[in-house]
Amino acid sequence: MPSVSVRLSKSQIDDLIAMCSIGVAGLNRVADAMERTKPTIKRTELRRVISEVIGDQRASEATALALPGLATAIRRYSVSPSDLLESVQSGLLAQNLDDTTLRSWHECRPVIERMLASPIVSLYAKARDLAFDFERLYARARILTDIRPVYDDDKNIIIGADITQTLRLDYFTSEADTNTITIALDTLDLKQLKTFCEDALKKANVARRLIESSGLEVVLPGERLQ
Repeated sequence: MPSVSVRLSKSQIDDLIAMCSIGVAGLNRVADAMERTKPTIKRTELRRVISEVIGDQRASEATALALPGLATAIRRYSVSPSDLLESVQSGLLAQNLDDTTLRSWHECRPVIERMLASPIVSLYAKARDLAFDFERLYARARILTDIRPVYDDDKNIIIGADITQTLRLDYFTSEADTNTITIALDTLDLKQLKTFCEDALKKANVARRLIESSGLEVVLPGERLQ
């Protein structure tokens, strides 16, 4: 049987606690709403369903974060919801939480498992997992502009300078490590890179219109409104 050891960050623990603060009755109402909703891959739709049932903004946001995260872990580790939540429970017990919080988790756990089986959660998690299923993921980029002086042969005077451009790319690996690669660019490289980025945005919009015209949903990872 597949097993997984879950290491919970503080923010993940806080989200689980906030979600359980809704209570069994409130979470069951969320589960009912999810099961009545057409499956979607859009984050905004998932958040809408949750927020319409849960009045508290913090608890609503926590639920919208926690459920996809748990569903993604189920996919990646190929475990059942029950096995994953058992590992999550072990992680919570290791945090020395108070009895009231742990009791709330025990009461809410069956409802959370029910919600994880809802297509609106599992399909959204699937879409998100596919969107980021790469060996390396972009973290950030910087282009550093430097001035390199050119000395005469005797190193007594500066006779000129080169202006250099360096692209520094930070990226995450599948092991969640951060690495950096540095690439020297000239002026033509910079202009070409700008053109390629603009072309990529145009092509994405063309592809999006085509797919949406067929009635299917489209998500562009990183787009804030989706």
